[in-house]
Amino acid sequence: MNRFVPEPLVELDRLSMHYRVQGGDRSGRLLKAVDGFSLSISPGETVGLVGESGCGKSTVGQIAARLLEPTGGRLRYNGAEMTNASSSERRTLRKQIQYVFQDPYSSLNPSFRIGRLLEEPLRFNRLDGKEERKRRVHAMLERVGLDASYARRYPHELSGGQRQRIGIARALMVDPAFLVLDEPVSALDVSVQAQILNLLKELQAERGLTYLFISHDMNVIHYMSDRVAVMYLGELVELADVDALFDGPKHPYTQALISAIPASGWRERRSASIQALGELPSALSLPPGCRFQTRCPFAHDRCRREAPALAEIGQGHAAACHLYETPGESTLQAANR
Repeated sequence: MNRFVPEPLVELDRLSMHYRVQGGDRSGRLLKAVDGFSLSISPGETVGLVGESGCGKSTVGQIAARLLEPTGGRLRYNGAEMTNASSSERRTLRKQIQYVFQDPYSSLNPSFRIGRLLEEPLRFNRLDGKEERKRRVHAMLERVGLDASYARRYPHELSGGQRQRIGIARALMVDPAFLVLDEPVSALDVSVQAQILNLLKELQAERGLTYLFISHDMNVIHYMSDRVAVMYLGELVELADVDALFDGPKHPYTQALISAIPASGWRERRSASIQALGELPSALSLPPGCRFQTRCPFAHDRCRREAPALAEIGQGHAAACHLYETPGESTLQAANR
């Protein structure tokens, strides 16, 4: 029996984001922040997007939320082409797609009270009357774990966790279907992180939300995700269901990320451990061939000449690595043959 696969809610098709950077000699160099990135997200799913700082994760999220216009590729939402959407289509899309920022304080206007901040999306989209907007603000505050009195406070009067609850509440005011969550707990204490992550899971279950969850923290990705997309220097290098990826990572970069997690729980069960060599190269001077070859302990001549394509190596599991010749074989096995 074939498993039913729902139509994607969000489709990122070969997206690119290139910037021309002027040097001292006025000769422009191309910075490839995102380069040919493709990803589909199903309704109600959480896809975790993980990678080191500077790999392009946030840029992908901002393109998906229509905060940035890509220099190449296409974006589809619920089957409709949105890359070159009209102003009216974009206005409709703003209500369906919302963004939660890493630093809630910098994204909240410090001169507005919380009630005004939460009411603003309703006013902008011309939704409801004054009294109904006020009622919805109070109801949303209570739903994210704050009482109605917070509507009279200013952002500087709140803790980091409370401000992030406001950021989430503001994103939900117009009843979106898709949230881009950009490192939403990285600036919070561990105990507060757990509260926010559990709140996000509860809200997703209640409202049928779809998440693109961006993080560099593999433990957070493991807890939140249904599938995980691993990104390196602007490219997608591995994509798999969360359990398949953490139990059997295929790409050497993914193996290095998981090896770096302190031993505990499922991590103790892993026998293989590798380490990425050196530092992340500059996106202004990308290595030839495979972009990970300068740091990969298994790199060989082909890796330095030819960029690997993302290919399926198991059911629902894809990786971009030349070391795979037999489906399901790990890079460690391939390298040691």
